[in-house]
Amino acid sequence: MKKILLILGLILSQNITAQITLEHTFDNRVTFYWSSDIIPYNSDTKFFVTMDKENNEVNFYDTSYTLRKNIKITPPSGYNLDNIYQPSISIFNTDTKIEFLATLQSSTDNTNNRTLMKLYDEDGNELYDFGNAYFLSAYVLIFDDAPHLFVDLYNVDTNSYTSKIYSVPGTLSNKSEILENKERLPYPNPTNKSIVLPYKLQNTSNGSLAIYNTNGQLITVKKVSNQVEKIDLDVSKYRPGLYFYKIENVKHKFIVK
Repeated sequence: MKKILLILGLILSQNITAQITLEHTFDNRVTFYWSSDIIPYNSDTKFFVTMDKENNEVNFYDTSYTLRKNIKITPPSGYNLDNIYQPSISIFNTDTKIEFLATLQSSTDNTNNRTLMKLYDEDGNELYDFGNAYFLSAYVLIFDDAPHLFVDLYNVDTNSYTSKIYSVPGTLSNKSEILENKERLPYPNPTNKSIVLPYKLQNTSNGSLAIYNTNGQLITVKKVSNQVEKIDLDVSKYRPGLYFYKIENVKHKFIVK
């Protein structure tokens, strides 16, 4: 009887492990942009994006893991690629090229010149310069039946934000998703007491929301459920500075002052 149970156990364990298959491995950390993150000319467009910050390169892959575009940008001297925002095929231009916002960061300057934000296309051409601040973030919102770009600039000297609104020449494929994206931004930001971190689980009923500092150090992990779409985080004991929170493939920033 024991031999039969042992054989059955081995068969079951083999069946369980055989159901997971590695499809692809990226050399760098990857972010998946889909309809709630990207504003494409086709709402079914999806990208995997990797960044090589040291070499200032951005790679776009399709869902078959085929490299669609390798983009090399040339930041000003002393700056390197930090992050990208709002990759698009139609919102910032009227052609069919990929465009994206990029934040560029200095490793030595800790003033309001610390971070730059620029718009690039898939050929690495700089299309627009949004200026500099200690920290910048951007999102697209629609009003008057037209898309607009909101850029928030944080001034570390005055501990205040300036928001700039830009009209853009392109079009939106899904207006409701852009509005939903805006509602997922953390608030109030910056803060020194508590902050609301919105989220939306896409594929599971439960998940984990991780908080990191700028050194990549894990600060805390919160268990989350799809029954609720935000958590209140007490940051009163956090050191002042910039933090990131990540859930699934969505990542946002917030500031503790």
